[in-house]
Amino acid sequence: MLGLRFAGYYSGFAVNPEDTSTVVCVDDGPIDLLDRFTGNPPEGGTWTPPLASGTNLFDPNVDTFSEYLYEVSGICADVSVTINVTLQSSPNAFDAHNIETCPDLLEANMRPDQNVATVNLSDRDLEVSGGATGVRVVYYQSFEDASANENAIESPNAYSTMNGSENIYARVFDTTAGCGSNNITAFSIEIFPSPYTTLSKENDLLCIDTTTGIANTSINIDATVENSYPDTVYNYHWSKDGLFFSEQPMIEVINGGLYELEINALYPNGVMCEFSAKTIFVETSSPVFEIRTIEESFTLEGTYTLEVFNISGVNPDTIYEWSLDNGPFQLDTLFYNIAPGDHTIVGRAITQACGEYSQVIEIIDYPRFFTPNSDGINDTWNIINLDNAPNLDAKIYIFDRYGKLLKQIKSTSAGWDGTFNKQSMPSSDYWFRVEFTEPNDLGMKRIVNGHFTLKK
Repeated sequence: MLGLRFAGYYSGFAVNPEDTSTVVCVDDGPIDLLDRFTGNPPEGGTWTPPLASGTNLFDPNVDTFSEYLYEVSGICADVSVTINVTLQSSPNAFDAHNIETCPDLLEANMRPDQNVATVNLSDRDLEVSGGATGVRVVYYQSFEDASANENAIESPNAYSTMNGSENIYARVFDTTAGCGSNNITAFSIEIFPSPYTTLSKENDLLCIDTTTGIANTSINIDATVENSYPDTVYNYHWSKDGLFFSEQPMIEVINGGLYELEINALYPNGVMCEFSAKTIFVETSSPVFEIRTIEESFTLEGTYTLEVFNISGVNPDTIYEWSLDNGPFQLDTLFYNIAPGDHTIVGRAITQACGEYSQVIEIIDYPRFFTPNSDGINDTWNIINLDNAPNLDAKIYIFDRYGKLLKQIKSTSAGWDGTFNKQSMPSSDYWFRVEFTEPNDLGMKRIVNGHFTLKK
């Protein structure tokens, strides 16, 4: 805007031109030239050459001179100012290609909103402006906004459309006078779907046979896109732990690891949209283990502590639980106050995903009494669980309380029936000596003495 200040006094006004030129858009309507001055220029002056309106209104379609003199006559002095008017043509807005794009990419496995995309509208500046210099392109969401030059899109470099496909309107403005194009051009944003899929199986446990290292049952994953479109080429790229794995939508998983999928959809118009997914399969297994007694055989109390040890599985992070003789499962690997005899311990992962593994332990000890009365219960006496290797040749001797040898029996026999020379022995305490190999001590030979009671 031009400035006009008044230095001397003319009816109370100072007159000094601050600027003497202005630019007017050719396609603008009539403008008041006095409005191009700052201050309060006095009314009632004359324009030379005269303006066609006979007033202060300059009509760019009628008034064609480039220099106008404005004069004001007064009591104290005559004041005049000259203004140079430059007519600026409005630029044109040209047609532009539609923007064909894909939905915004999200993190792996997340379902994209197929109607939401972020685009750079400024990519169409060159087309809309026709390559003109000294201009800027402004974009709008509606024709009405473009016509009124209102509600321009503030961030055209990162415009988010949330309506699927929509029309965008554009005008071109010169950067000197801000003259805007009379015509409005439009193009559309077209969003092509992302090739979304839901993995049929993901983030699961994979049961591995501890002996063979092979999955007990393989897992099949189907990653076929949820909605396919005609004449569209879908490419699948699977990787396992960063290495190429398959180009098929369906894969068979027999080993644990990180499986990542990239799907590309190539549409007939050349637009390519992507989707990514990933899943982790963790190898696990039932445990392989051994059992032992903490104590040596023939404890004074006749009870034992069982320990699960030498535990192994395909995944060291797997947590296992244990059950003794069909009892409740526990995390502790120790079982207390266990009587002699055969006992079964079952181990499994706490996820119960891969079945169970069991081991049997035979605790060696002796009965504290027996009752040879032919009722079929405790009729004979022998060492418990000494009838297996390495104790098939174990030696067992039975004495009376005075140390007289009454019987030598084998660990594999039915045992002592309570007789000596075919005569029944009286109720009393009897002694034994056993020479055997301790199972828990890698073949250590032991001799144990003890006593038991014959009851009638």
